[in-house]
Amino acid sequence: MENEKEDIRRDIVEASKSIFKKDGYNKVTMDDIAKAALKGRSSLYHYFKNKQEIFEAMAIDEFLIIHHQAKSKISAQLSFEENLKKYSETKIDGLKLLTKKYTSILRDLKGNHILLYKLQSQMASLEINVFKHLLRSGVSNGEIKKMDDNDIDYLALAIVTAIGSLEKELILFEKIEDATSRSFWLINILVKGLQ
Repeated sequence: MENEKEDIRRDIVEASKSIFKKDGYNKVTMDDIAKAALKGRSSLYHYFKNKQEIFEAMAIDEFLIIHHQAKSKISAQLSFEENLKKYSETKIDGLKLLTKKYTSILRDLKGNHILLYKLQSQMASLEINVFKHLLRSGVSNGEIKKMDDNDIDYLALAIVTAIGSLEKELILFEKIEDATSRSFWLINILVKGLQ
């Protein structure tokens, strides 16, 4: 029963992607999503409270794809710095593709800072765990100086915040022309400071 409910939720989210892609966040209604999902509007409310909840599920789903692709580039055979760069480059490339895919949504998100902040907060915890792992590996491999768990936790948060701010400027405001080289520059400074 629970698996069936999750399958239906997933189907609704998948159907919503084409509607959000075409019309953006602001113009889409629950009726539009219901038609795309081949469901009655009232049945959508059995699975989601509102349009924003469907949108959040869709955005998280898209981010998870990018996150898993980036995380898959991390390897025990690579150095701490190489892993940071591979993760960052893959993520930025994925985000660039996403911005091209969902141009209408980006216009709407620029004006909805509360929703944008909520999405960023939900996704940051996944990335913080990746960076904690990379920092611990760097310490155990002797690539960076020893630090306790509190320092690793704080540093992982700081890295995610810094790189996340860079990505936000790239994606939403298109202010940074070469985000990959800029993130590599930040990573180089970070690694040198930790050695």
